[in-house]
Formats: sequence, C-alpha cells, structure tokens
Amino acid sequence: MAAKRPEPSPENILRFNKLLIGYLDEKGHNDAWLARKTGLSKTTISKMVQNKDYRGGYYCPSVESLVAVCLALDITAKQRWEMYSLVFPEHAIYFEAMNNGYSVAHTNAMLEEKNLPALTDP
Repeated sequence: MAAKRPEPSPENILRFNKLLIGYLDEKGHNDAWLARKTGLSKTTISKMVQNKDYRGGYYCPSVESLVAVCLALDITAKQRWEMYSLVFPEHAIYFEAMNNGYSVAHTNAMLEEKNLPALTDP
C-alpha cells in the first residue's frame, strides 16, 4: 500500500501563497471576491491568503479548494499548473510518468529522488 500523501514543503507553500496574492492583486480582487467566486468559506480563503492554519502553521489547501481557486482566478493553464504542482508535487511526477509510459520502478525512483512516497511498497 502506498504511503500517506506528503505535505508540500514550506517553501512550496510560500511560493504558492505569493502567486495567489500576486494573481489577486494583478486582477484587482480580494479575499471576499475569491470566496464568492469559489463558493469556499471566507475562513478557507483567509487561510490560503494569510498562509496560516488554525494551529499557526502554514496552510495547505485541499485539491478541490486549489482547483476552485485556480478556476476562479481565470489564469492560464501554465499558471494553474504552477500553483497546483507547488501544492501537489507528486502529481507532476505522476502525470509525467503516465504521459511517457514510465515503469512503476522508474516512477518510484523519480518520487524517491524528490523525497516523495513511492507508488507501491518495494
């Protein structure tokens, strides 16, 4: 059985946070606008924008929340992928492996190189 999904690095979350704030500023929008457009709670949006969870640590959005934010911001596919792969770096490897037909062993080696859990136990 594959290991539990890893948390993204604090550096990746900080980069994601800076991109999110930058896109909101660039488009002239605020947290309340994003909450309305996504249907997410103001608290969830605030956690993303302020990069803090209820314990005072950095905030990692769920895949569903992240996709809603990316779609609401109306940013390019490249920008969406950049934000997504910062929060879910293992998915970038999954997609590369599937698109190129890599073996499980090759994919596991790529994941290990990034300190991410393998697809399957050895």
